[in-house]
Amino acid sequence: MTDVTAADVTATDAAVPLAERRAEVLDPSVPLEARRRVIAELETGDPLLRELAYTALPEALVDALIAHPSARVRGDAAERIDLTVAQRRRLLRDPRGEVRLMALHFGGPDLELDEADVDRLVADPRIIVREEVARRSDLSKEHVTALLGDVSGSVRVQVVGRAWPHLDEAARAALLADRHSGIRAAAVLARDDARPGRPVRPAVASRPGAAGVERAGSPTPQPPMPQPPMPPAGGVIALPA
Repeated sequence: MTDVTAADVTATDAAVPLAERRAEVLDPSVPLEARRRVIAELETGDPLLRELAYTALPEALVDALIAHPSARVRGDAAERIDLTVAQRRRLLRDPRGEVRLMALHFGGPDLELDEADVDRLVADPRIIVREEVARRSDLSKEHVTALLGDVSGSVRVQVVGRAWPHLDEAARAALLADRHSGIRAAAVLARDDARPGRPVRPAVASRPGAAGVERAGSPTPQPPMPQPPMPPAGGVIALPA
């Protein structure tokens, strides 16, 4: 009699056809706990996991994706548009920075964050997460000021314009002399925009030459040049005497 090892069992499980695993997860007659267990045991590269990322699922099964041991699977789950507020907040607290970034990015500008959420994201250990939260337009003055003191120039540059009205002259001078060229440029723009009586910056077409949009600095449109007459049927144009 041949002994069955743990490796043999794992290999047998992995050999279960994709269609069978899919049916076991998606069959509503299968108890939810059994379906959650199947998801938890799927390997990171399993094609079923990628399918499930774009499949409408009961909340309990989405919870299983969010709790999956693979950061890649949790990141895919963060792309879902049907996440509840509680699920997205769980992803915002994920131990992996790339998952927190995905949860924040795919939450979009309408993502509701409470004060504690923003406090945590502003102080996130990963620069990519702090850069993402710095782009949000709904940050409080306190959070903008905190991000302006970030150690990374790529984070600070995102908030220079919004912080400018709240800064004293010494802080503004420091930004204008910052070693980060992007911050110096943003500070110059903020300073110029804040000058009394300065005209509003003209809008620039997002696409050069877009129909119906005149680009800033383009010359005044001229009337069309007259076109030469078309030759008659005989092919000869009669010139004036």
